[in-house]
Amino acid sequence: MEDFSEYIARDRMRISEKKRDIERQIAALRAQDAELDRELAAFKAYEAARHGRGRVGAARREGVIDAIRATPGIRRAGICDRMGVTTDSEKQAISSTLSALLKEGVIRRHGSRDYHLT
Repeated sequence: MEDFSEYIARDRMRISEKKRDIERQIAALRAQDAELDRELAAFKAYEAARHGRGRVGAARREGVIDAIRATPGIRRAGICDRMGVTTDSEKQAISSTLSALLKEGVIRRHGSRDYHLT
């Protein structure tokens, strides 16, 4: 009959191996998720090109998306702060960008003012 310390050692090894398996699965899923993000970005780029979107506002659009990606649930004021926007006309441009992204389905609102990527 094995003693308790041998049982603990064997069970610890079993749990450690299971944890390593899960970590490998997580890494594989993250790689798949990144690949899907790249594919979605390609679709969005295609749609933007198909609809004749110009380069005007592209940097602002990407800045807004990056701010929402970095801080899910961020509000317009937080996006403006993060992007260094201070004037009323710049703030209006951010609002217009948010509206366009909502309409395109790139972002969604949670509540009335919190923005998240879709």
